[in-house]
Amino acid sequence: MKQQLELEFKTLVSKEQFDKITELYHPLLFLKQHNYYYKSSTSHQSFRIRVKDEKKIFTLKKRNADQILEYEKDFAGFFYDDIEIQNILNKFNLFPPFHLQGELITYRAIVEDDRAELCFDINCYNNLIDYEIEYEMKKDHDGLSVFKAILSKVGIKYVPSYGSKHKRCVTTKK
Repeated sequence: MKQQLELEFKTLVSKEQFDKITELYHPLLFLKQHNYYYKSSTSHQSFRIRVKDEKKIFTLKKRNADQILEYEKDFAGFFYDDIEIQNILNKFNLFPPFHLQGELITYRAIVEDDRAELCFDINCYNNLIDYEIEYEMKKDHDGLSVFKAILSKVGIKYVPSYGSKHKRCVTTKK
């Protein structure tokens, strides 16, 4: 089970802003990710199963003060059959039955360097589409300044996306 601190900055943008900034990095290859959000009746904590390129990835994010610790594991078959996933779910009092909270499809293009990944996301959920740009740090540096500079190239002002994809998906479900 991989554990890491989530170090990222993200902002929601309009389709026009999205088109403008992605043009700077043309051509981009957008790959489909299918995200399933689950929770248990025994906890308010949720987790995600992501399917991309025939690969399944379990992710649980745990907020501690102003940081988010991310637990992640690739798996085959049913996630609860994996003992490491079972152990982390049990650690946070997540026990079956698990209920599907929502489903979200992301079309993501990534521009990467040695310090970070710049992600361009088109998110589809509950008959809605939104556009988000993320700067995911791989190494410690002043990522916020770098991200703001990237956005400013096309006149986008950085406004943090406080609602996660999970939250947007679940709160807009009818």
